[in-house]
Amino acid sequence: AVEVKREPLFQERNFGDLRGQFYKDVCAQFGDLFAPDFDPPGGESWEVFRRRVELAWSVLTDEAQQLPPRQEGEPEPALVIVTHGLVLRVISDTFLFPGGQVVNFRNTAMAKIRLLPQESNMEVSIETFNVTPHLDEEALDDPLLRNQSSHGKL
Repeated sequence: AVEVKREPLFQERNFGDLRGQFYKDVCAQFGDLFAPDFDPPGGESWEVFRRRVELAWSVLTDEAQQLPPRQEGEPEPALVIVTHGLVLRVISDTFLFPGGQVVNFRNTAMAKIRLLPQESNMEVSIETFNVTPHLDEEALDDPLLRNQSSHGKL
């Protein structure tokens, strides 16, 4: 059985009063929404957002440490996180590649990151990062994705 749990700490940055508006209109009025000093009206500043994502990472590593060891013949216990690009950007900048190049995530990009418990911290092993194999031409040509089968419509 798979347990699904919502963790609000992994939600995208709250843009407050700007939600629901066209990006181009908001940029025309406010400029760069991703500038470090931009505080959206009624939303989260970068600093507040970063602190929330850092807390989310802490929750994730605590959960990872609680996973049972792998049993022979059984699937590896795992956590799957579904989140957003700005959350991934903060995790990337802060925990995966601190001081490195800023990563702009491709739409619907995936990453496979292993958190390996050590004595006093977590070792991070990045297996895939910012990949979109599900958008490859072959994957997109799958009849199930087109809502069709070889016998007609599903």
